[in-house]
Amino acid sequence: MKLPVIPYPQQVKALEGSYTFPESGPQIRRETVHELAEEAYKLTISPEGILIQSASESGFLNAGRTLRQIIRHTPNRTLPCCVIQDFPRYSHRGFMLDCVRHFFTVAEIKKLIDAMAMFKMNVFHWHLTDDQGWRIQIDRYPLLTGIGSKRPYSDFGRDYEPGEYGGFYTKDDIREIVAYCTARCIEVIPEIEFPGHATSILAAYPELSCDGHPVQVSTRGGVHTNTICVSSEKTMEFVQNVLTEVAGLFPGKRIHLGGDEAPKDHWMNCPHCQAYMEEHGLKNALELQCDFTNRVAEFLKQFGKTAVVWSDSIKGHNLSPEVTSQYWVGDINLTTEHLNKGGKTIMSTCGVFYLDMSYGQTAVSTTYNRFTLPPDVLPECEAGVLGIETPLWTEFIQNFERLAFQAFPRAAAAAERAWSSAEISNVDDFKARFKLLYTDLMEIGVTPAPEKLWDMSKPKRIWDALKYWHHAMTRDDIQKFIAQMKRERKEVEYEKQS
Repeated sequence: MKLPVIPYPQQVKALEGSYTFPESGPQIRRETVHELAEEAYKLTISPEGILIQSASESGFLNAGRTLRQIIRHTPNRTLPCCVIQDFPRYSHRGFMLDCVRHFFTVAEIKKLIDAMAMFKMNVFHWHLTDDQGWRIQIDRYPLLTGIGSKRPYSDFGRDYEPGEYGGFYTKDDIREIVAYCTARCIEVIPEIEFPGHATSILAAYPELSCDGHPVQVSTRGGVHTNTICVSSEKTMEFVQNVLTEVAGLFPGKRIHLGGDEAPKDHWMNCPHCQAYMEEHGLKNALELQCDFTNRVAEFLKQFGKTAVVWSDSIKGHNLSPEVTSQYWVGDINLTTEHLNKGGKTIMSTCGVFYLDMSYGQTAVSTTYNRFTLPPDVLPECEAGVLGIETPLWTEFIQNFERLAFQAFPRAAAAAERAWSSAEISNVDDFKARFKLLYTDLMEIGVTPAPEKLWDMSKPKRIWDALKYWHHAMTRDDIQKFIAQMKRERKEVEYEKQS
């Protein structure tokens, strides 16, 4: 018996008979069973009615999500009798939304949260600061939103949007989103970028950089050399004050510090950074970034928070295992090293789970079938892989309709990979089930990509990928990309020299 459910349950046992519920709705009993694990549930459909057993509110919600899909897609109010015993493969099943490059309203974010919850995703990673804008109210530093939230125009790839672009979330907006997620047992992880992707910070407070030179909020994507001065006490005071306000807004136990794509140019030419490195026995700028991250992570402990960073932050080899790494690209063996030290990681492999990529580059079958774990992880450290997250960067996503198009069905495919057992692996079966649930998403205002784009033929995929990169990168972007590659080679040289 195959049920119209995503993600597919761990165990389904068919029973004899069926249950036809009245027009007023099915009879459902809830029973608390403390022996069940967090988020797990047991759902029994018998001729007499429906019984949901769980130990937690999240488990009852998950059972309800499964039951709703079965009811909506079973004709004549007649349900097949069965016993479903279900629990997640991974505890972290996340969706990341970039609200910097393009801004989305509270109402639009709520639609996205409803779609996430439908597929039992339980983490909303909210990317709130970057080179192109600062999107969160911080009372102690009003210029972050007064100056840092606005750019004079937008110029992403071949997309030019004239006129000032900006916006930020007030503390009341954030409380509203957090409450909405909490009611659905979804953790909100805010991302406040340090030490790179800091142009919006330095546009407002240039004294936090190594040279103090004024900069403007960036209008373009890519990697920028604007980093905060990680050796400065004034900078650390700023970071701590900002995170104190952030910690007060978000009740979850994790705060994301970014840490990706932080060029080391300014630090290598900064006498204060060089003196700090010598004083603390740091051999290179990669270790300097890890040292900064470790200090910030230690500060967050007083709020009961754990730091999360992108996997770029591992490169110094001295990142504390108490900091969670989020793998997106680069040497996967560094992630293995972090796990084997007792660290934790979240898998967001760029070519598999990045939802901003075109369907020609990342097909539904790619997201569904190409999830791999870091190699050579010690058996006792395998539990350090917390789960999967799907990032959605929005340089080329100007409205919610495009956002929904990019996200689904690939987010649902990732949700199944993170929840269901590894043995559930038939992508055609997944697609058939998703087509049944298509209208469910439409009803909450989320329109997925059309089926013809999910898995295109090879020639169409190649053409689609070429169109994407032609649109995404101008000659100037290509030159900047080459410069970034040279910087990354320098990082390797720093490590070898030390």
